[in-house]
Amino acid sequence: TISSTNNVKVVAGEESWRDYTVEATIHCPDQGSGSNGGVMFRTTDVTDVWADSYNGYYVGLGAHNGTKGVVVGYASVSAENPRGSYSSLTVIPLDYDATQFHALKVVVVGNSFAIFVDGEQVGGIITPPVEYTSGQVGLRSYEYQFACEDFTVRAVTEEEQQVFETGFVGFTDDFNDTDSTPWTVLGDTSAVTFDGEKMSVGKSNNIKVVAGDTSWTDYTVEGTFVGSEASVQENCGLMFRTTNATGENADSYNGYYVGLGIFGGVKGVVVGYGAYSWNLIKTIPFDYQADVAYRLRVAVVGNSFAIYVDDVLMGVITDNRYAAGQVGVRSYEFPFTCDDFSVRAVSEAEMADINRATSILETDGTTSFNEGAQIQFATLGGSYTYKIQYGTEPGVYTHEYVGLTTKHNPDKMSISGLDNGTTYYMRVVAMSGGEEVAWSDEVTVTPGEIDHPQDEINNLQNLLNEAKAVEEKSSVLKDRIAFAEDMLALEGVNRMDLTTAQACLQSAMNQNEHDLSDEEDVHTHTLTLEPSETATCAAMGHTAYYTCSGCNEWFADAEGKEIISDH
Repeated sequence: TISSTNNVKVVAGEESWRDYTVEATIHCPDQGSGSNGGVMFRTTDVTDVWADSYNGYYVGLGAHNGTKGVVVGYASVSAENPRGSYSSLTVIPLDYDATQFHALKVVVVGNSFAIFVDGEQVGGIITPPVEYTSGQVGLRSYEYQFACEDFTVRAVTEEEQQVFETGFVGFTDDFNDTDSTPWTVLGDTSAVTFDGEKMSVGKSNNIKVVAGDTSWTDYTVEGTFVGSEASVQENCGLMFRTTNATGENADSYNGYYVGLGIFGGVKGVVVGYGAYSWNLIKTIPFDYQADVAYRLRVAVVGNSFAIYVDDVLMGVITDNRYAAGQVGVRSYEFPFTCDDFSVRAVSEAEMADINRATSILETDGTTSFNEGAQIQFATLGGSYTYKIQYGTEPGVYTHEYVGLTTKHNPDKMSISGLDNGTTYYMRVVAMSGGEEVAWSDEVTVTPGEIDHPQDEINNLQNLLNEAKAVEEKSSVLKDRIAFAEDMLALEGVNRMDLTTAQACLQSAMNQNEHDLSDEEDVHTHTLTLEPSETATCAAMGHTAYYTCSGCNEWFADAEGKEIISDH
């Protein structure tokens, strides 16, 4: 406890200390329009002449010139002015509870410092006109009695460092008091309580709790969630990039949502967005359990966001609907609790996860043929289009095929009109909204040059051996065995013929096993004809086939007897 006096300073540490974080839990009662107490940092040349006889910075709680809040300034002393003088930098208005202790934190890096009160950053980044590069830490006041406990000086964390690099002003809330600040409850306000340990949300079909600023763009939001037993489509989780939120209903907002629980019978992570109606993006299966604490985290940058559960990356989603907005929590008919909520700048590791997922389309090589080539790649899913870029020099793409669409994953695309014997460098580019969003690694292909397909020969031979070992064979399986043998005996057989023979043989083996099994449930197929498509220079064609709406299998015949397994 520091008593009311006009000359008191308590210092510790080394004058050589430069960048650090100083934290103190202080109680600063209301005592007048100019009374305050707080921490000193980067302090040198301290004497006991007067309250301001030192060089260094000061941040305190109280009042200055009639304004209550966070008092920020610095003192300077010299041989000509041994009493020193205090210069005010700013007073950040803050109506804190003067009857309670508050956590005051100052992070000083380089020529700037950031201030936090009870885990929330206030005042942005402060760069004083007078630079003190190093110094001790301490406490001071001026004719003001205040108390301090839990004083700490430590190294600056990576998360704190990010504040200076991005300028992002986030907040944390451990819910260790009953104050609802900075949260706004929308909808069923009676369903939300702050009990001094956590935020509790009861069962309601209209609840959202939001905080932050609608101008926030790129950030990481996270919280610890404990949900109840989920069924059908019950889940709880994080809102982000949220705007226009109202209390009209559960979906009356614009923005993204990532939750934990069940949706559509799938247990795991639910990803979607609100546009004054609910819209599902995808579900990510994992074994969600009731009454288990899960750390749910989302890092959003540009048009992509990474999702983590207990620090495990669950996936990266690319969507360009919403660019900025608040954060929050929500649920639908699902009680849950939330604790240790925070919003901060995106870390380098999270940025790497997002860049790694969005910049690379996985390719599975190329196949050359006469005056053409085919490239296979894994699609992103969703409503993306693709283009193939190519040229005769590495990294120089002088030609492209655009507006290509896919039906399968992985899919293949072919181009023709190439010169035999010329090596081409090509890549696949994913497009969304007219912009490039993902790229494959560069691959090479030389039309007219056909490598010996030994791997494909071995794969077909192994499958053929398995098929011959089947004791009871259908007529279809016998025909496919003969076809496979013909392909293996063919001189100069190409990869496409070999993989086709393998797919046909595998399909016949599956069908043969299906026909001979007494344990299969009887199922009547409901078949829909998918018409054939003619191959073009930009896309592969296919023959007509049938799909069953009941079992989702593909068939080569209208009777549903010949399954197509390679699709």
